Amino acid sequence: MSQLQQEPGAKSGSSTDENSMQLSIEYIRELRILGVYPSAHRGYVMIRVKIPGGILRAEKARGLSLIADRFSTGELYITNRMSLQLHRVPQNDAMAVLEALEELGMTTRGACGGAVRGISVNTPLAEEAPVLRRFALRLHGFFSGNPDFEGLPKKIKIGLEAGYDKSRHLAQDIGLVYAGQRTGKSLYDIWLGGGLGRKPHEAFLYAEKVPEDEVLYQAQAVVNVYKRHVRSRRRLKLLIEEEGPDALSYYVRKERAALPVADEKPRPEDDGPSEFEDYISLYYFAGRLPADELRKLADLSELHCGGTIILIPDQGAALPVLKSDEKPRVLHALSEAGLDATGDNGRINTRICPGSHECRVGLSPTREVAEAVLDVLGQQKKGFTLAVSGCRNSCTQPQLADLGIVTLKPFRDQNGDSIPRFTLLQRNGSGFGKAVVENIGLEELLETVKSVI
Repeated sequence: MSQLQQEPGAKSGSSTDENSMQLSIEYIRELRILGVYPSAHRGYVMIRVKIPGGILRAEKARGLSLIADRFSTGELYITNRMSLQLHRVPQNDAMAVLEALEELGMTTRGACGGAVRGISVNTPLAEEAPVLRRFALRLHGFFSGNPDFEGLPKKIKIGLEAGYDKSRHLAQDIGLVYAGQRTGKSLYDIWLGGGLGRKPHEAFLYAEKVPEDEVLYQAQAVVNVYKRHVRSRRRLKLLIEEEGPDALSYYVRKERAALPVADEKPRPEDDGPSEFEDYISLYYFAGRLPADELRKLADLSELHCGGTIILIPDQGAALPVLKSDEKPRVLHALSEAGLDATGDNGRINTRICPGSHECRVGLSPTREVAEAVLDVLGQQKKGFTLAVSGCRNSCTQPQLADLGIVTLKPFRDQNGDSIPRFTLLQRNGSGFGKAVVENIGLEELLETVKSVI
């Protein structure tokens, strides 16, 4: 973890912000592999923690809450890929945080940077979720912390889906859609080359009904091809744009044929309850989860829910209810603890990135933008999704929301103030959402929202 020390030449007691230390690009990339990302606030960093399959055990939740209280803002942030982030960690404390997480049996390695990112289960409450989580943990154990799958041109995102309903497979570098069972083995459709950002690209169907054991090899082959054939700082979709899906398929099949037997590590985590009859959703605006509330959830989950908290894609959480008749008792316990268990009951589901509040590349105050749009929409639209991204990287997947907002490069007014501009996306049916209007200010954005809903 020596990468977290000040670079040579930094004076003792001097500011540790990126500008004063003149951090090199290489140094920042090393930090990112460790799950550490420079913050928009001088002298601070963001640390992202992998939560494989979105399953957070009670004892780890308590440990995270104590770390957040001691080293961060007393809050954690749930991402739409079911990781957890600590914001505004003093840079000099970053190594202590990583060591504390390691003692909890948790990892940040590869949560940022050129690596295979956290394995997401994007349908964590579906009937098939336990099967997906077990495979997610298997993939996590194979890829996470493996130097063979680090130093990638950029990142590889792998997501597992119970079906095609939400179309999230289209945005993954490797999208795995559950396709049933055959002779006791899980099968998956494999989709490759999805990605958002400045040039969104829908994944293509590479293979159907592939047994789980073979999927592991195919995923390994995809990552190897990506590392070998794609230029630095580019995503896998670039290979498709330049050479087409047939070329990528050829490279992957050729690589797969040359692979040795996979050397797998034991699954490192508990995969949560094998089944549950119901669940209780918990809503957190912009994924903001206070540490003291996380401790309460940990206690309640141990008493009533098998010691499990499930993180969900719309930056929320859920408590599994093992037997339906126990739900009123769990709801009462939540109410007694002062926790809001209204979940997504009639509420608009939101995905909101940190934006200019925390992120170095954030161009707009995303929370305030989201609040203004929600005021226009009204809250009672069950199942409706709103995603706000603070830059063109589209981390909140605005192309896969009913309404998506992407912040563009701002312009400066006559006073020199930075004014963000936006693109509004609307999604109907399957596939990515399409632009309704582009390069507009906030007032025009809100007026447009009124006209399209």
